[in-house]
Amino acid sequence: MTYVIYDDYIDADTDSVSYKILSKSLLQPYTTLISEAILDDKNCDEVQSANNLMFLEYIETAISNYVSDYDFNLDLNVNSNYTCDCEGECDRNCYTNKNVTNSLWKAKKQFDFDLYISRALDYIDAEYQTSESIRIKKLAYPIAQTLLSREIGRWAFYHGFYEIGAIFNSSATLSYGCIIGHSKIDIDTYIATEISERSKKASDVRWQMHRTRKKGQKEEYLKIMKDKGFSTYSDTAAHIKLHVDTANSPSFPTICRLLSEADKGDFS
Repeated sequence: MTYVIYDDYIDADTDSVSYKILSKSLLQPYTTLISEAILDDKNCDEVQSANNLMFLEYIETAISNYVSDYDFNLDLNVNSNYTCDCEGECDRNCYTNKNVTNSLWKAKKQFDFDLYISRALDYIDAEYQTSESIRIKKLAYPIAQTLLSREIGRWAFYHGFYEIGAIFNSSATLSYGCIIGHSKIDIDTYIATEISERSKKASDVRWQMHRTRKKGQKEEYLKIMKDKGFSTYSDTAAHIKLHVDTANSPSFPTICRLLSEADKGDFS
């Protein structure tokens, strides 16, 4: 196999069993499986098998190098105007995932399938080029699409974007399965839907944590107001910023709002 190694980028225990399993799973579907299941290599003659190998070797190497060399130009600094449904509690992760996903989509859409497939077919034995090109070309695009999703998934994973990488990798496996089963699926729609659903689940978890934390803050702040005998929310908030929650978050106005809601019996 001729793919780029990204191990230098990942911050993980490379000796762990889980890491080794994940690393192997990211290489699926293997080109050997693609050759057997999609190009029907076991029923090919010697020339056809050789052409299968040459085509897959070239297209896999070309795609791997394309992803490795692609300038993703990731800007992971959170835009000051960016807002998320978590009220700023996790905007960095939201912003980062959105930025990375958009960059990966761009790389996928800019890949010139026709060009690379044409070059790969040029490697076929000249004596059989016409007939063999026709045979392989019928399945060349879905094969290339499968390998591209796989390599983008590997790049994302080894650069620390684990869940996004897993989604692209699962789309590659799904694409491979669809080719074998002669069924059709819009892989781009699958990836977009999967990312959206996983983001919603993560958002729901963050919201629950946020609500629980906010309820605790309201109870704590109201108790301070009563115990200290403060008559206004602003005096209580000033005390809290000076002696209790001294970090930037929550802000002074936020504390006043939480106190007001708690004082009215709203602990949601």
